[in-house]
Amino acid sequence: MSTSEPGEKDAKLTTEADAKPKPKPKPTKPKEQPATTRSSSNSGWGAVVILLLIIGAISWAAYYYLWPQWQAQSQTLSRQASDLENLKDSVDERLTSAQRSQQQQIQSQLDAFSATTERQLNQQAANLDQLQRAVQSVQAEVANLDLSQASTWRLFEARNLVQRAATRLWIEHDLGAALQLLVLAQSHLEALNNPAHMAARQALANDIMALRGLPSDQRESAAMILTSVRTQLADADWYQRRVSAFADSIERPEVEGWWASLQRSGQTLMDQFIRVQRQEQPITPLLSDSFVALSQQRLLLQLQLAQQAALAGSQAVFEASIQEALRLLETLGSAPDQRLQTARETLLSLQQIQLRPDYPADLESLDLIERLARNAGAEASS
Repeated sequence: MSTSEPGEKDAKLTTEADAKPKPKPKPTKPKEQPATTRSSSNSGWGAVVILLLIIGAISWAAYYYLWPQWQAQSQTLSRQASDLENLKDSVDERLTSAQRSQQQQIQSQLDAFSATTERQLNQQAANLDQLQRAVQSVQAEVANLDLSQASTWRLFEARNLVQRAATRLWIEHDLGAALQLLVLAQSHLEALNNPAHMAARQALANDIMALRGLPSDQRESAAMILTSVRTQLADADWYQRRVSAFADSIERPEVEGWWASLQRSGQTLMDQFIRVQRQEQPITPLLSDSFVALSQQRLLLQLQLAQQAALAGSQAVFEASIQEALRLLETLGSAPDQRLQTARETLLSLQQIQLRPDYPADLESLDLIERLARNAGAEASS
């Protein structure tokens, strides 16, 4: 009994132990986790320390290297600003002094100009007063003259006008001024209305009619025409060209077909190898380029001589130069440029121009009016 009881107790305990639910095993934490946490916290603090060290090193480098440079630049900028301010002040002073001096100079010039103008105006006023007094004195003397003295004065004035007309006609070659002077002298004789002056008046009328019948002066117009011709010839084409036989024998239609174009191209190609041409007239050789250039220069020189002769009024030299120019144009023959033919026609028309009219040998009225004035002066002196 006693031996069975312990065995039974053990079996009961075993069954009770098997009947009780077994508790779940608790998860075990790894043993390395505290070490990892400590290592991460240590690395974070190390990074912070390194960053602080870098920031400190940068700050120290900036303070040691950049701070002196910044101070030097600041001092340089302040010095440059002060220099610019001083320069501005000096420039302002110079500009002010220059403006002041210029204003003074302009004012002095204006004062001098005003004084000069006022002096000239005063002088002109004095001259005008003097002329007015002279005119009044002459008018008073004329009013005091009797009829015979007025007639003598008019005769002397008419003689002076005729003499001046002769000078203008034969020395200055001014036909218009000579005519005006003769007409004025005729008006003085007509104002006297003396039958004894009829011969002198008729002579004045004859002289006026003779001068009015003269042609106008052609010197300037001929010189300008020659200038135009010379310019036209200088730009013309003087050189002769050989004309193709095919071009002479076949006329080009206005609208040519392909066959005519093909024939012309073939004939042009054949002309480069051999050319057969019939000539019924004597063959005239083409002029060389050097001969044409020499003839051109000689022709232009002759036109220049003709222009100078026209301005000087030398009729003989003018005609000789025109004739030589025409001969040189004829020597060149038929040039291709139409301007040469136009120049030839212009030169032929210029060949007939009379540069200066043939003035009369003397004035018929000059001797008669001289005789009347001499007789009037003798009567006045007696």
